[in-house]
Amino acid sequence: MTTVEIWGARAGQTQSRLFEEIRKCREAGQRVLLLVPEQYTLQAERELLEQLNLPGLLDLDVLSPRRLGRRIRESAGHSPKAALDESGRRMALAQALSLKQEELHYYRRVALSPGLPEKLSTLLMDFQRTGLSSEEFAAYAEELPSGALKAKAHDLLLLWQTYDVLIAERFQDEPTQQFELVERLPG
Repeated sequence: MTTVEIWGARAGQTQSRLFEEIRKCREAGQRVLLLVPEQYTLQAERELLEQLNLPGLLDLDVLSPRRLGRRIRESAGHSPKAALDESGRRMALAQALSLKQEELHYYRRVALSPGLPEKLSTLLMDFQRTGLSSEEFAAYAEELPSGALKAKAHDLLLLWQTYDVLIAERFQDEPTQQFELVERLPG
């Protein structure tokens, strides 16, 4: 049986309890996977070796979310589409802005500004991470009263749809990859 526990607290507040739980799991012969932030994996491995007085991490995996995703893709298969990183995402949005500049209402004058693709990328990624689809956003935008907010929503929707068309054949962005990974995991 697999048990999943999620712990959260300020830095350093859960370590002693966490190390004790890991020690108990190892003594019971259970394999342990510790998911930590990207920048903390090496430090967590060192602390585990030291605190548990271990010669190595044979039955203990310390992974970041990115490494966990890579491991899932390796074992469960992955999309034939190439992964689109943040810079590729910004490039696709810059292309969408260039292609649709004349159709934009709110962003027309600033469409070719260097910082706009990055800001749009962050916003679009936030939408996608919440599970919002472009169709749902279109329905929301349709209900807005005329004005700046409606013009902005129109432009965001147009750019989102153009971005989707630009990457559809060859690429898959991070939120799409994450949703696909979750679908590949067994219940």
